[in-house]
Amino acid sequence: MALEIASPAVIRCGEGEVCSLPEEARRLGARPVVVTGRHLRDSDLIHTLVSELDSACIAPPVFPEPSVNDVDSLAEFVKSVSGM
Repeated sequence: MALEIASPAVIRCGEGEVCSLPEEARRLGARPVVVTGRHLRDSDLIHTLVSELDSACIAPPVFPEPSVNDVDSLAEFVKSVSGM
């Protein structure tokens, strides 16, 4: 079985790291989109994450667990706007 894992250059985890999201979003220069599983969407963690981004005037849309078609459409959109 083959396995390939692609990940961002920076992975932050631990207590209080959600507070670093506005800074990271600004560093990346992009508009964030929060995608969650259907059970996580209404959790305190997601509410805290969105509040942190809102307080920095970054208002991300929050989407429930996407379908395969949703992910494919998003990938095509990202490619089209990024020139990939």
